Amino acid sequence: MIGIVVRQLLFAGVATVVTRALMRHRKRRSERKHADSRLDDSLQDSFPASDAPATQDYDIPVNRR
Repeated sequence: MIGIVVRQLLFAGVATVVTRALMRHRKRRSERKHADSRLDDSLQDSFPASDAPATQDYDIPVNRR
């Protein structure tokens, strides 16, 4: 009986860790796509100028919140 409960708790813990890792991965991928899109837009807006596009993101990085 106790073994079943322990297995269920262990499974729930593993499922929680995996779910959170997948959510972080999706968020990073979404942020990367957004940054790439902004860079592409700024490159398009600056063409055919000779200077590089200005891409400044003033948002606080995730690890500093």
